Amino acid sequence: MADLIDRISGASLGMIPARPKINLHRLLGAWNLYATGYLTRLQIADEFDITGNTDEVRQAIQIADKLDARIAGLTVELNIGNTTWTNMPAAVTELFGLAHRRTILYLGACDQIRLVARVSTIGATNAVLFAQYSTDETAWSTLTGNLALGGGVAGTRKSSWAAIPAGAKTSDVFIRVVGQNGDATADPIIGNVSLQVSVPWDRSEYVARVQGVMMAVEDHADRLFHDVDGVLVKAAVYTALGIAG
Repeated sequence: MADLIDRISGASLGMIPARPKINLHRLLGAWNLYATGYLTRLQIADEFDITGNTDEVRQAIQIADKLDARIAGLTVELNIGNTTWTNMPAAVTELFGLAHRRTILYLGACDQIRLVARVSTIGATNAVLFAQYSTDETAWSTLTGNLALGGGVAGTRKSSWAAIPAGAKTSDVFIRVVGQNGDATADPIIGNVSLQVSVPWDRSEYVARVQGVMMAVEDHADRLFHDVDGVLVKAAVYTALGIAG
């Protein structure tokens, strides 16, 4: 059974049962529309009769996943080295009760964020850290999920990735870390604290790579992805696309 690469190259035409060759211009147009959020995966699968073919679905999903992939593009340190939070309180309180660890970030081009901290000594059972943002350093709103300070054993911990609120993406924002749910007795010792921000891929960059590879795949005289007999070398195609095949 032909896979997606076969159908683009036209190699499936001699197979029984044959799978119709995919029109490359239409497919590249569809991937561009997917990359810009206009088409869904299901719409593309239906348009090119990919649904139901295991090999084609697997490869199409990998390419779509590459388009959707995110990279951690920014790490901002907010505390360095161990500091003891003596009698950490229950109320929402800025880290160590001090305002000295604030920063300013522009998050307009970013989409997800999480908090990471080294917990050298655990705190009260339900104690947590999380980050907040503000446009005026007076009114503060939640920016990240909770990072647990209590329970378990000491170690490096993280909050879950969370979508950056729309209000934090309109302009420069002030950032601070706060704690909550201490018991006014336990003294957690907190080491390095940082924010990690994910930045979406430039989707056009990967689409351009797919276009270049697929145009070469369709031309049997090509020697980047075909051998001297014009036979498609799929392993080279998979490597160029960054998929497993």
